[in-house]
Amino acid sequence: MEDSALTRSGEIQILPQEVVDKIAAGEVVQRPVSVVKELVENALDAGATEVIVTVEKGGLAKITIADNGGGIRPQDLPLAATRHATSKLRTTEDFAHLCSFGFRGEALASVSMVSHLCITSRVPEVKVGYKLAYRGGKPLQSPKPTARKPGTTVLVEDLFFNLPHRKVLRPADEYNKILTVLQHYSILYAEQGIGLVCQKSGKKSTTDLNTSNAVAVLRSALDAGQANDDALRKLQLRATQQVIAQVFGSQLISHLQGFDSRGTQLVLFINSRLVECNGLKRVMEDIYSEYTKIKPFLYLRLDVPPDTVDVNVHPTKKEVALLYLDEICKHISSQLRQTLSRAGQTFEQEDLSVQSRLSNPYKRKVSAICTDNAPSGMHLLASQQPGKKSAACKLIRTDQSTQVGALEPYLVQKSQSETPLSDKTYQNETPSSTSSSQHSSESLLDTSQFSIRSLRKRVRKRSTSRLEKRLRTSCWVGVVSRQRSLVQVGEDLVLMNHLEFSRQMFYQLALDRFGGGMNLAELGEGGQGAVDIQVIIAQALQLEEKTRGLLTTSETNSALADQAATCLMDNSEMLEEYFSIAIEKDDLGRIMLKGLPVLLEGHCPQPHGLALFLLRLATEVDWSEERLCFHGVCRELGAYYSQLPSDNEALESFIRHTLFPAISTLTVPPTVLEEEGCFQSVTKLSKLFRVFERC
Repeated sequence: MEDSALTRSGEIQILPQEVVDKIAAGEVVQRPVSVVKELVENALDAGATEVIVTVEKGGLAKITIADNGGGIRPQDLPLAATRHATSKLRTTEDFAHLCSFGFRGEALASVSMVSHLCITSRVPEVKVGYKLAYRGGKPLQSPKPTARKPGTTVLVEDLFFNLPHRKVLRPADEYNKILTVLQHYSILYAEQGIGLVCQKSGKKSTTDLNTSNAVAVLRSALDAGQANDDALRKLQLRATQQVIAQVFGSQLISHLQGFDSRGTQLVLFINSRLVECNGLKRVMEDIYSEYTKIKPFLYLRLDVPPDTVDVNVHPTKKEVALLYLDEICKHISSQLRQTLSRAGQTFEQEDLSVQSRLSNPYKRKVSAICTDNAPSGMHLLASQQPGKKSAACKLIRTDQSTQVGALEPYLVQKSQSETPLSDKTYQNETPSSTSSSQHSSESLLDTSQFSIRSLRKRVRKRSTSRLEKRLRTSCWVGVVSRQRSLVQVGEDLVLMNHLEFSRQMFYQLALDRFGGGMNLAELGEGGQGAVDIQVIIAQALQLEEKTRGLLTTSETNSALADQAATCLMDNSEMLEEYFSIAIEKDDLGRIMLKGLPVLLEGHCPQPHGLALFLLRLATEVDWSEERLCFHGVCRELGAYYSQLPSDNEALESFIRHTLFPAISTLTVPPTVLEEEGCFQSVTKLSKLFRVFERC
């Protein structure tokens, strides 16, 4: 009761030094990653080119940091863990040009307050190293000689031994935080030839980060000092690329330890110091929010004059104050917009639906001039002068609306009234025009998925406006073979590979309708026609072997089919969410295909190609990388949906009424199709006119 009364009396007293030190230690050393960050920065300040961090039980049991820096002189070791003892700061004027990480002289002192600290160090001019242990910021004995190469080793054991409430930290989480910090520093210092190593110790020793080999060549060039500026820049770029590849791999976000996709992560270095800046983070986040709903991972390095930044803001030095923060934010905002714009990521509102970029095939705009002396349905080419009477061979049919002559039955019917494309219904339409117009007028789902946007951009870049215009103004003439049709483009008669064009069209439709834009069509009535994936793939493999004249190996086929079915089941959630491919397990544990996407209204994929589609979907798609995965699934959908009916009698009707109207309306044709002869001019109609005239 007396102690409580004294406490309530409000008497002000000077705290004992032990209490002061413990309070300060709690601010600087909040968790194991704080210890690692402070000690690694000390090693970098000492000029180390290699820093090896060894962690046991997430740093709670032991942390060892070894470097090859300049070391600590034997006479300075007793002061190393003394509070406010430092070699980096002398007067207040030094703050104006402070370039080192440390300057407070608090890190080692705070660590020694909450752990068992031991430092072993050797300077190059001394033949042996010296070792000294500390408790509570004070050395336990005089430095003892020991063998060591030039550099310093700091051993931290039993961290938070006197703070039991902090011992509850999970070792796995703490190790991931340590690894993440070292990953960030490894990229920053790759161009300086500095390598970092992070490894676990204990029963299972593992090395999760080692960039020493990646920067070895650059380190040698820097030490020799003989490389010219151009060669040095190439070595720096190569070292940085190798470190990034080692740290993050091909999928930056998914391989980044500790990354939280629910919020924006900004890794910010100001004058090589890892800090936080909420103002700058908000500016960059706002820019990305105009483009995507996905929270980005941002890595930024700023070099500013030392006298314009105040690093003495937070005990852990994780926050700084910038003199010209508003100007810096404005400049970075402008540069970021320009960079992303050059990369094709424009922030203007973009409609990625096919109706916004394609014209209505049943309402064509033809560059032609109507003449009084031309027959009905015939137009004079725009290059002709309207006042002169044209030769009959120069009159080219470009209007599909009027059926005149023997060739006109192939033309698609058009509504009598000019109806806008946005309207979903047309008057007096044929089935083919109805299905195609409905598909064109639908508002397809836009997606913020970066991989899909890049694939869509790739489709546009591979096409040209000239080829697209030719395809839009083409008129179907007739089927030549199972793969080729004859079409009319202006005065040209063109041989078109409708199979390759349909493959491109369905690939692009899968991209356009990604992420919920596809309707799901159940197999059979009410989903009763579900297909056993394992059985159908095994049968397809067996049929292929019989076709090739090989002996059947049902056990091998069954095993391959099981693997393929399991692969599809493992990715079923993604396939259904993004591509409307429904795969589920039934009550008997069989993996069943329940439904497929509707890519084109009125079109049903051919059943005979289903087994090969499922097999290729499991074996030919790279499931490890997002962009390649989406591309592979769309590619296999395009290959399957483009398969033609096996019945030759139904082939011409299918191409005439379903396939060609959709191809000429929806496809963004890549130039490679024209280069490979898939859209090749055969002759001109004016030449054919002369031939038929002689007959």
